[in-house]
Amino acid sequence: MAKCDLKVLPRSFYGQTDLLGLIYRKAHHVMTGPDAVLAACLARVAAATVPTVVVDYQRCPLNLYAAIIGPPGAGKSKAATAARHLLPNVGIDADWIPAPSGEGLCDVFLGKADKETHERSQIKQTAFAYVDEGQQLHKAGQREGSTTLDVMRSMWAAQPVGTMNADPDRRRQLRGDSVRLGLVVGYQPDVALQLFRGSAVGDPQRFLFVSCLSPDADRVRPPNVPELDWRPNDRGRALAIPSEVAHFLSDNEWQIATGRRAVDPLEVHDLQNQLRVAAVLALFHDPDTDTVSPEMWNAAGQIMGVSVENRRRLAEYERAKLDEVNDEKLNRDMANERRKKDARDDHANAERLLNRIVARLSKDVMTRQDVSQFAGKRDRRFLDAALALGFQRGLVLERQTANGGREYASPQ
Repeated sequence: MAKCDLKVLPRSFYGQTDLLGLIYRKAHHVMTGPDAVLAACLARVAAATVPTVVVDYQRCPLNLYAAIIGPPGAGKSKAATAARHLLPNVGIDADWIPAPSGEGLCDVFLGKADKETHERSQIKQTAFAYVDEGQQLHKAGQREGSTTLDVMRSMWAAQPVGTMNADPDRRRQLRGDSVRLGLVVGYQPDVALQLFRGSAVGDPQRFLFVSCLSPDADRVRPPNVPELDWRPNDRGRALAIPSEVAHFLSDNEWQIATGRRAVDPLEVHDLQNQLRVAAVLALFHDPDTDTVSPEMWNAAGQIMGVSVENRRRLAEYERAKLDEVNDEKLNRDMANERRKKDARDDHANAERLLNRIVARLSKDVMTRQDVSQFAGKRDRRFLDAALALGFQRGLVLERQTANGGREYASPQ
């Protein structure tokens, strides 16, 4: 049976800074995965950071999406809740909202329509959305006319979103760079596979994939971690990145643009996600920072390495499940063919025995015991079927004897 074992960050990762150590301790206190708590915290930090804070490399936005993966009851909700307890009041305009429809997600940021102009002004900039079970998100996205996933894709990329409805009061228009969204979705492995159905439009490419399990958790819970003393700095700015990182990113883009490097479709946003994670990590450690240090870039690389591996393992899991389905179908088909062949063989044997019985009855009447002995040990199991065929075709007559037994005769 196919199984999906996800990778987690090594314990040493959480020893790099005191803040990461607190994340690790909090996760083990509530008995969930540190990677899941960290990803949810990063999504909350991103959601608390105003849209005018970007990375200076191509004005990269900081919208961040995380998929927390685990079996039922493994701690997906606990991880998101732990992040909320660590960062409860961080100034997010619309906090802990569900993932509504695409129109509803736009409405989160907009006020009511002006009675005279019918225009809807933007009244909020930041939002954190949490979906306890990813099935809800994909059910909403599959409804006819749904724009949920479309809007989420556009918001992640800081592209314009909205609808130009004929009714002025229902028009929704948002500049992509005017909103900031952090999104956390809990997924069971089988449901997470639905993300891959949108790989052609970039759904799985936009997410961090983290496990909610913690294989090395101690049996004894560590002390709890109180609320973190973290507040965002709303000063709009572009965070500088190390020159070697900027050169690496620029060279990578040049190689792709010139056809010198081919990119796996699932990997197209990996470096941009790493850039976002690095910037959010930097802000998490110092909300007043103007730079992304090499240490934060490298830590983000470790996080992305685990995310990319988990995405690969989920894709492998999907292929393994498809193989299982195909194998089961093949086995069913083979079993059906065997049953059909056995039935054909049984029918042929019954026909052969019937011909023998008809030839014998043309000479003499036979009792049930006579017929059974005549069939012999090898063909006795086909006797009832042979007689039934004989009765049906009028080739064999059955009569009751004087002593209550049965005898068989030819109709001629």
